[in-house]
Amino acid sequence: MTTRDQNEAYELASRLLDVLMSLQTIIPEIMIDDRMARLTLNQVRTLHLILVNPGINQKEVARILAITPAAVSVIVRKLSDWALIDTRISERDRRSSELHLSPTGQEIYENIRVVQVAGMVDMLMVLPLERQRMIVEALETASKVPG
Repeated sequence: MTTRDQNEAYELASRLLDVLMSLQTIIPEIMIDDRMARLTLNQVRTLHLILVNPGINQKEVARILAITPAAVSVIVRKLSDWALIDTRISERDRRSSELHLSPTGQEIYENIRVVQVAGMVDMLMVLPLERQRMIVEALETASKVPG
């Protein structure tokens, strides 16, 4: 790849990241403890990780989200206080806790996801269906390439 190609790839990647970041911030208010609240992006990302990796531990969450273990601890404590997740002692390692979504956490995450997907649909709908497919399939392919 030439330097010019690398520079253009960098610029395109930067633009794509800006678009994705704007979509990630679409987080609706939810009802928690009889009041409206808005989860942070890292709280939503943590719920997603727990959904797709039931039993994940805090150390892995920190590694995947690239945040400090202390930050994960604060997130987990807040999500647990809101009864969105359950922490259980690991059967494999009694010193470690496993994280699981509670039924309420799963319902709230699904509601947030519906709103986020609707935002993505609004963005994609300005393109013909064939271009939508091309973009999504290209991103899926690129995300599977070992990095």
